Amino acid sequence: MKRLLTLLFAAISIPAISQGDDLPRNWAAPTDGFEWPASPKGAPVFQTKWHKIADLDESIRELATIQIKGSNETPPEQANIAEVDLNGDGKNEIFLRIPRLGGTGGTFFLIFTPEAKGYRVIGQMQVVDVKFVEKKRGWYQIETSSRGGPSDYARMLLTFDKKGYEMTRLENHDLAARTMMIRDLQGEQGDAD
Repeated sequence: MKRLLTLLFAAISIPAISQGDDLPRNWAAPTDGFEWPASPKGAPVFQTKWHKIADLDESIRELATIQIKGSNETPPEQANIAEVDLNGDGKNEIFLRIPRLGGTGGTFFLIFTPEAKGYRVIGQMQVVDVKFVEKKRGWYQIETSSRGGPSDYARMLLTFDKKGYEMTRLENHDLAARTMMIRDLQGEQGDAD
């Protein structure tokens, strides 16, 4: 009972987050001196819109139908998409929401970049918040957060590297306890090999 009351108190004391909100922004300070990149003046804002799939450009329509549809489902009628020019080439990258892959941790998106013959996947993210921060290698970096529980959040930095976006920073935060842990991405990637 005591644990249940503690969890309820934590849930009540942490502000609710919805995609695109500025919360949480009261992160615990990094213990390693890392400075999170700032969002430059004029940086895009992440906003999704619902589109009728039938009204989309042919290559995006095909992409949305294939990616959103589950193996035994009928083709979807709508797609939730954000369009952002991440590298300043005048062509928008597409953030396509994949509903079946989302959950309590946040909304799942695949990130596509246009090519001569359609689109190519350059990243993925499961998020409750998205912020575009200073460019690196000519592409905006993407600061995201996802939720792991009433007061447990992950803060991530995605950076473009040659073929796509890779996670270059991952912090786990307990906002109720005001603690954080920096994840060793190099070690974890090495363990997977």
